[in-house]
Amino acid sequence: MSDCRTHFITLATVKEITPIGRNVDDRKLKPTFNVAHDVLRKILGITMYDDFIVKIEGATLNVDEQALIDDFICPFLSWETYHRAIPDLHSSVTKTGIHTKSGDEYDSIPADTIKIKSNQAQSISKDYQDMLIRHLEVDDNDKFPLFDNVTIEDQRVRRTYKAGIATGNTRRFRTNLDQFNEREL
Repeated sequence: MSDCRTHFITLATVKEITPIGRNVDDRKLKPTFNVAHDVLRKILGITMYDDFIVKIEGATLNVDEQALIDDFICPFLSWETYHRAIPDLHSSVTKTGIHTKSGDEYDSIPADTIKIKSNQAQSISKDYQDMLIRHLEVDDNDKFPLFDNVTIEDQRVRRTYKAGIATGNTRRFRTNLDQFNEREL
């Protein structure tokens, strides 16, 4: 399946790292694969994400950048893709509704089973996200200066919580809040 978008990893990598079977059609994974990359873009910030894309396309990643992708970004993207794909992996939307199919038969999967798998994958994805962010935040050698350089265009997510709440760049928020308070006074 061709795609005009550059990715950090491939769908084959997602299938190697997660419990997704190798015979799963890539078309079922592609939407959540793209969403996982969008989440990564919010974590890294637009500037850093776009810089990585240029370097991936030009094959100019340095050793530290490749290690970041291999050790932190790859597992995060894989599990985030899997977590988001679980509902679609177990069912298909057709013109007659939502169905599960196993061979020639239609099967019913308990919602609790899907929820357990989804919660487990979400937990693993969150753990990898936290490790990625922690690694970038404690970078003593300034290997990734674009992570610290936050521009107004960057919509960076620092942490997500189980309830789906994301905390953003508090420095930018405080600056904008201070400007708002000054205008009001």
